[in-house]
Amino acid sequence: MCVVDLTAALEGADPALPPRAEWIRRPSRPFARLCLLPGSFNPPTLAHVGLARSGRAAGLDAVAYVLSARTVDKEVVTGIPLLDRLDLLLRLAADSDDGVLLLNRGLYVDIARAVTEVTSASLTFLVGFDKIVQILDPRYYDDRDAALRDLFGLARILVAPRADTSFADIDDLMAQPANVRYREFVGPLDLEPGLRAMSSTRVRRGAAEDTPAIVRDYLRTNPIFAQG
Repeated sequence: MCVVDLTAALEGADPALPPRAEWIRRPSRPFARLCLLPGSFNPPTLAHVGLARSGRAAGLDAVAYVLSARTVDKEVVTGIPLLDRLDLLLRLAADSDDGVLLLNRGLYVDIARAVTEVTSASLTFLVGFDKIVQILDPRYYDDRDAALRDLFGLARILVAPRADTSFADIDDLMAQPANVRYREFVGPLDLEPGLRAMSSTRVRRGAAEDTPAIVRDYLRTNPIFAQG
């Protein structure tokens, strides 16, 4: 059960402060290995739920959806208000006893640093292929290798193919000279083929069928995006 004041939590998630994480919903069961599933969740989709399911199937103990007050490349909040995104994630997480974390930063190294302050569990990020490409992109860092050393000192990453990518694309990416030193920290994650093309972008363009029923009902009541 969530006992956190969501409005106060969002007001406290100031990106100008050092990396900070707050449990909005903590899984009730004990966990030593925690999956982190970050996203802008604008809106949450069946692919997000599928990634969480895949993380549990991979033998990890618990999953936490991670919403950042500032998401990389999406710093201006549009679409679903952050307060509503948190509420939707709480409702989705409750169905499987998953967690919800609120962060004030969006870089994965900052997320990892902050989450280690609120749990002693080992950390594994669950991401799609497009996200691992972004994580490895030097333009997001003053010193990419220093940041990646910090990130992989705190967490590993499981990557799911999306749309027209495959496990071979993940292998090729991690075999590149600039990335090969981090290959041991990045592994494949199986995502059901029917979910691989689903995305928040598709929903914003009208594909409401890509969303769980809870989200579909919200969008029906709050027509933020054009529905096809």
